[in-house]
Amino acid sequence: MRMFACILALAVVAATPAIARLAITDKSVGKSTPKLELNVHYPVTGRPAIDKLFADYVRARIAEVGKPEAGEDHEYSVDVAYQVLRNDEKFFSVGFAVEEYSGGAHPIHFDESFHFLMPDGARVFLPELVDGQRGLSKIGKLAIADLDRRLLGKDAMTNADWIKGGTTNAQLAQIAFEWQPRALVLRFGEYAVAPYAAGPQQVRIPMSAIADVVRADPRAPAASFDCTKAGSAIEKSVCADAGLARLDRQVSEAYAIKRDSDHNPKARLAALEEQRAFLAARDKACGGGNAACLADAYRKRLVALQPS
Repeated sequence: MRMFACILALAVVAATPAIARLAITDKSVGKSTPKLELNVHYPVTGRPAIDKLFADYVRARIAEVGKPEAGEDHEYSVDVAYQVLRNDEKFFSVGFAVEEYSGGAHPIHFDESFHFLMPDGARVFLPELVDGQRGLSKIGKLAIADLDRRLLGKDAMTNADWIKGGTTNAQLAQIAFEWQPRALVLRFGEYAVAPYAAGPQQVRIPMSAIADVVRADPRAPAASFDCTKAGSAIEKSVCADAGLARLDRQVSEAYAIKRDSDHNPKARLAALEEQRAFLAARDKACGGGNAACLADAYRKRLVALQPS
């Protein structure tokens, strides 16, 4: 599979003590039986919150594959590798490459990345690093231009609509990426912008090309809407709290992905009506802008929006 080189990453960290801020230890989970193969690696940093996040992540990857049932004649497997993407005084970033197999024509591969602001280790997401929807839209246009140039043309395996669907703001908000001093690197998984046979795609965008949409303070609240135009008590409450703003944005992203994943007009209309009902119920229950009320409403909505 496409695996990051954990040992190489660790060697790089060890060889650059002048800029490395976190000491990384490799943790592994291995199991080999006639029916189940686990080869899982993840980093341990000594930061409890970060280490718990990584441990929970790999446990979830193992759990989603499950265990072989009686009578099945194929092997189940989970393979997780990682690469330390950045480890300096400003950012600590880790990318995971995952391969899962529980039956089917081929294994499932995907990448995920985790990013933390240093020195405190606060987690940060791409929509918080750039200027909201405006920033994501600009990144999307640059990504589309690069993907169109490389993937379209004679004997193309994909098409413009497929590429456009994989580069929406909601999709970019959840993409695996690298935030390097000189470039933003986007990692599109299999099927994201092209068929499985085309493999994963990578887009490199110079920081100079997006300098006008990089936020000066990534810790500031970044909601699904423009906080400079917040009017209602709910909007003002969301924009006053980074955690609430993140929940608001994540609900909006999850809804957009669910809506766009179904091309049936009736299903899309049902998704829209469901979202409107949620917003109406939120406004009725939390109209005064109570932060605890809003957080509870958003968390429940996120659970409801998860793929079944």
